[in-house]
Amino acid sequence: MLILNQRRTWVPLPVQPGVRLLLSPLPASRRAVLTEQCVALPTKGGKDKKAEFFDQAKYCQLVAAECLHGWEGVVGIDDADNPVPVPFSPEGRAQLMEIDPVAAFMLNTVTGLSIHLRQAEEDAGNDSARAPAG
Repeated sequence: MLILNQRRTWVPLPVQPGVRLLLSPLPASRRAVLTEQCVALPTKGGKDKKAEFFDQAKYCQLVAAECLHGWEGVVGIDDADNPVPVPFSPEGRAQLMEIDPVAAFMLNTVTGLSIHLRQAEEDAGNDSARAPAG
């Protein structure tokens, strides 16, 4: 997938002071596509008919893969029980999204992030509020 001019911004994580996430907005069109990928439809017929199921964990992972581009302040513990910075990686991102308060914050934030970015641009009076796509 090639995404051009994707606006990103650093957002502090309120559940953990000192941690910031580099996030991009999740447009409604992409939200619908990702939601569809996480719905298991019921099987037709038979006595083992299953109800529709939404896989929230899978949805968090898909949204994070699309909207979480980096972090600052995320640490792990080394063999000597010392905190060490954790570099951003797909594996680390997946682990971070397993922490419910972090996943909930990220999902809520990326849903309304485009409005926030647009307002910041208007407040600045030009495009200087756009974060570089790096």
